[in-house]
Amino acid sequence: MKTSLKFLCIALLIVAFVASATPGLAVTIDFDSLENPTNTMFLVASPYVEDGFSISTAGNFSCFGQGSSRYAGSAGLFVGSSLDMSVLSGPGVFDLLSIELSFLDPAGTSPPVVFTGNLSGGGSVSQTLQPIGFGFTQFNFNNSFTDLTSVSWLNGDDTFNAHQFDNIAVRDSAPVPEPTTMLLLGAGIVGLAGARRKFKKKS
Repeated sequence: MKTSLKFLCIALLIVAFVASATPGLAVTIDFDSLENPTNTMFLVASPYVEDGFSISTAGNFSCFGQGSSRYAGSAGLFVGSSLDMSVLSGPGVFDLLSIELSFLDPAGTSPPVVFTGNLSGGGSVSQTLQPIGFGFTQFNFNNSFTDLTSVSWLNGDDTFNAHQFDNIAVRDSAPVPEPTTMLLLGAGIVGLAGARRKFKKKS
């Protein structure tokens, strides 16, 4: 009986540990707060913060109103200078899942966009994405873009050879224990403590 109880408690602890290692839920930085009906381009102060994540650049970001010919279907950001990096960082270590890219101008194009991620354990990873037209298209990042402290990339060369970005899907890398997980963990600990107490009394 004592062996069975110990086995049950250990099994509960293992299940709780595995469940608690599940990554946090993904969130999408969608810039919806920047939507407006104007036909103008307007500046967005850096850093832009949403859902605890920060996107910064050396100067300001820009965004197009819904009435602009360069509005690509939703509010997105771009950097006015080809020399200024866009840098994404989170409240902690995170995974980068996907991003939407569009040509900056309907009559323009965009060079390949090289994303460089800094890993929490040191080193970096990179992936090159090629925007394919005007209007936002989703691009997925490979599995190496996990446990990141930041990600950076350049906008492009000029107005007719650059991109704008939107809907950045990110996920907190830190495990988020669910209530069920915490109950299992607590039951396992209590069970082990009880089994140990019984063993001590008998001995």
